[in-house]
Amino acid sequence: MVLELICWIFLGCIIGLFTGLAPGIHVNTIAAIAITMQFSNPLGASLMIASMSIVHCFADLIPSILLGAPKEENFLAALPGHKMLLKGKGLLAVRLAATGALATGIISLAFIPVFLLLILKGEKFFSAIIPFALVFVLGTMVFCEKEFEKKIWAIIIIVLSGILGLIVLGGKIFVQEPLFACITGFFGAATIIESIRKKSVLPKQCRKKTKINSKDALEGGALGFIAGIITTILPATGSSQSAFILQKIFGKIRAKKFLVLIGGSSISNVVFGFAGLFAWEKTRNGSAAAIRGLIGLSQQNLVMIMIACAIALGFGFIATGIISKLFIEKIEKTNYKKINLAILSLLCALVMLLSNGFGIIAFITATSIGLIAVSKKSRRTNCMAFLMIPTLFFYLGLQ
Repeated sequence: MVLELICWIFLGCIIGLFTGLAPGIHVNTIAAIAITMQFSNPLGASLMIASMSIVHCFADLIPSILLGAPKEENFLAALPGHKMLLKGKGLLAVRLAATGALATGIISLAFIPVFLLLILKGEKFFSAIIPFALVFVLGTMVFCEKEFEKKIWAIIIIVLSGILGLIVLGGKIFVQEPLFACITGFFGAATIIESIRKKSVLPKQCRKKTKINSKDALEGGALGFIAGIITTILPATGSSQSAFILQKIFGKIRAKKFLVLIGGSSISNVVFGFAGLFAWEKTRNGSAAAIRGLIGLSQQNLVMIMIACAIALGFGFIATGIISKLFIEKIEKTNYKKINLAILSLLCALVMLLSNGFGIIAFITATSIGLIAVSKKSRRTNCMAFLMIPTLFFYLGLQ
């Protein structure tokens, strides 16, 4: 029985590698398919889904950072990660984010009892303060720009991104896969087009194993832990949103520590999503919903899910390190412009395949806004208003 369950866990790890590395394939899609299937061992299938979700977060870092093809979980990692890649530090960028995922995962698992107590006591408090936090962050996004002209462009980009978010996420127009279409535009296509325009050349990547500052790992991991709590308690808030809010609240966070934070926030979101399911029978993602349909929400099953997550943490961290090195070797042997053109063509094809006509329009619009931000040297994170303004409207009861 134990051996069989271990096999289920490792099967989930392998599937998680596939969903993380393949652009356009989301772990929730596999979880949704799992709900429709009849498993002879429902607990084993649940452990598979749990381990798959954890490893997916690790593997997803590789295309986000090394190829500029981000997904919803780690799309903010694409910005500092791509800059480090063009400085020959792509492997270090992946290691930082993966270290954050591992550190935050361990912290999250250790603090599950504290988290379960917190969500029962603090849900109303967090829900009350989140609108004020969002307004504060939106204001900070403007006033942190040093020049008056950049402040104006920040406002323009925030307004344009916010309007796009209200349209595609508010149900005013039905858009298939709106997050994928817009995030791919803001943080994927815009980055690649700018790289092609500047005729960027990929430098030889440093393979020397640089020691990661333990302070960055611990502080970034702790912030990722907090981001996961916020995401789980508050509906309509994703891991990247939570990480971005923390970045603004705690002030400027160095790129290396921010990569640790981003890697950690997605993992803690998954871990706490499972814990929240067993605590209050509410689901925050497709994986939790699939597990809810497979097994009973007992304390014993929660412990088994957490064990699967712990095994997947180790697997994901090791696999990410190995695969990222293989990616770098392949990329260095290929013309970087051809890589960019191939990835851009793939992203466009995926949007056309996965979304509808309105989704394609949203993708083009998001890409245009992203390019405006790049050309005016405005922070691309201002495009986060795409998610933040609809979230603010949600909490104010305006949507």
